[in-house]
Amino acid sequence: NQGSTLGATALIAGTTIGAGVLALPTATIPSGFLPSSGALIAAWFYMLISGLLIAELSINRMGETGRYGVGFLELYKSNLGEKLGWVGSGAYFFLHYAVMVAYMAQGGANLGTMLQNFGLDTTSVHGLDQALFAAAVGGTVYFIKPNLVEKINNLLVVGVIASFLGIIAIGAGSADFSSLVALENQHPEFVVDAFPICFLSLVYHNVVPTVVVQLEGDRKKITTSLIAGTVVPLLMFLAWNAVILGNVIGSSGGLDHGVDPLALLKSEGVGGESFSTLVTTFSELAVTTSLIGFIYGLLDGL
Repeated sequence: NQGSTLGATALIAGTTIGAGVLALPTATIPSGFLPSSGALIAAWFYMLISGLLIAELSINRMGETGRYGVGFLELYKSNLGEKLGWVGSGAYFFLHYAVMVAYMAQGGANLGTMLQNFGLDTTSVHGLDQALFAAAVGGTVYFIKPNLVEKINNLLVVGVIASFLGIIAIGAGSADFSSLVALENQHPEFVVDAFPICFLSLVYHNVVPTVVVQLEGDRKKITTSLIAGTVVPLLMFLAWNAVILGNVIGSSGGLDHGVDPLALLKSEGVGGESFSTLVTTFSELAVTTSLIGFIYGLLDGL
């Protein structure tokens, strides 16, 4: 059955909004809000174009072979040749497993924090939180039908957006927006250093072949899903960048290159306990939706 455009959009958005956004303010603080926002928009444009090109390759390969399920490894082999195809495949699996380890580590840590809030201490068994998190997400994808996983992912993406809006609403109250855009706080000479995290925060390409299959090669629907599924995270990242940097400038009187903005805001009690709870919730949901996307990408490869 053909998947929905909304479901494909949610899969792309959920995969894009991952743990990278938590590291974004640390990377953007040296250059300031305006240069780093320009870097984010430029990175989004590049990542969108590359995603559309991958989708085009997938559609063309489906037409050539007459079958669905054309994944990245097939595209490597058909477009790069045998030897370079093996190089690309090796990089593909290395990246997926490395990112999945990172997501499981962070997701397990967030889960442990949440369980402690309910009076359950799981720290006595090393790695138990990570095992529980991996089993919950992996078991859901493995045992539940794909259309139900799509609905669950849609709900999780709604949760990501809702918790994010809560963070923005709390943080905006104490942000110094006039200083945020002041010329003395803009340092474009440092913006190049922000690009790696900007690109990392906007990665979703591993699910593009999955989206092409879900939408049965419908180019119009695929294009709509890719644009909408990446624009929403971009707007969220720009707002996140503004609120976090605005609070750092407001609390310290300027841009401090040597601080972790989120740690600083938590330690200074911005928004109280609710802020920390929302950041943890947002992180957990963002990691979960991203992990679902990476599982699908790895399954396509296998």
